[in-house]
Amino acid sequence: MSLIRGTRPSPAMLVAVVALVGALAGTALAGSDVQSSALSKKKVKKIAKKEAEKAIDAAAPGLSVANADAVDGVSEEELTVGRSAFDGSCDPNTATLLDCVAVTLTLPRSGRVLLDADLGFFTDAGGAQGECLLEVDGGTTGIPHSTTGRLGEDADTTNSSATNGYARTAVTNVLAAGSHTFALSCNEDVANIVYNRALISAVMIGSA
Repeated sequence: MSLIRGTRPSPAMLVAVVALVGALAGTALAGSDVQSSALSKKKVKKIAKKEAEKAIDAAAPGLSVANADAVDGVSEEELTVGRSAFDGSCDPNTATLLDCVAVTLTLPRSGRVLLDADLGFFTDAGGAQGECLLEVDGGTTGIPHSTTGRLGEDADTTNSSATNGYARTAVTNVLAAGSHTFALSCNEDVANIVYNRALISAVMIGSA
């Protein structure tokens, strides 16, 4: 939790402040008319909040509770962000990789991204083959391990309505804050293989 203006307080200071807040808030409530009258829960919470703010200001004037619901300056709404994309058909004609589906995600801070992608594929000739893999910003360096899969079939037993399936899941390296594009890319290097119904999802999960 980022409660600071300027420099970050030490863990010991935060522990001391929390303990002090609890003690002072409890004392303030005990000495008030809370116990002797039927105050609403809302009124009790308001009193406790004011006493807590006073305790923090007295113990560590550099601290602020203005952004207590933020982490490293990032709001709760931005802690986890995600997007997905779908593409109905992808038909590469060479060994050059083609983005069959891609999604762009803007990270509010540096962090890792969970990727999940799948598609169907079919051929019109026995022995057709190709490869698919996950990419980050047009390359594979953003992922710590290979996601390449070899696809194909010995005999032509599929069509656009009855396909084989392929899926890959990976967690990226820590990526810098800002916009990144994640793609499931495929090629064709033997006979004719066609990919369809490609889906990819990208969700920011943290930086550890």
